[in-house]
Amino acid sequence: MSFEPKLITRDAFTAIGIEVRTDNAREMNPATGQIAGLWQRFLQENIPGSIPGKKPAGVPLGIYMDYESDHTGLYTLIASVAVTQAGSTPKGMRTVTIPAGKYLVFTATGLMPQAVFETWGQIWKYFSAESKYQRAYSTDFEEYHGGDKVEIYIAVK
Repeated sequence: MSFEPKLITRDAFTAIGIEVRTDNAREMNPATGQIAGLWQRFLQENIPGSIPGKKPAGVPLGIYMDYESDHTGLYTLIASVAVTQAGSTPKGMRTVTIPAGKYLVFTATGLMPQAVFETWGQIWKYFSAESKYQRAYSTDFEEYHGGDKVEIYIAVK
């Protein structure tokens, strides 16, 4: 796992998917966590297959938004795929536009989902230590590339 992030600028893009509202304290307990169930449903129900206009690569995205405060507050997670343009949103799903902006990219590699959990822990440590970047708590996202690599994009001011 690489914990040295790289700063990039991304263009805006649109995605469609299914969502949950949760917080990190709930997610630490398997009895109350909702994220694993969200991803399980995303895969088992072939949610990407029912999304119109998805980009050919169909890379799964985990989009974090609607932050209540910081990493301790509520947020919305959307298991999604990017689309070529916003069209009709299937029932029970949500269309979102991820804004253009500056992101620090952290890469998680290895056994999933453990590698993602460990990388998020490193991200929290990175921003709690003195850093020249400050989290924006606007929209963050994960791009899943195959079974053993995830890039986590953290919006910065």
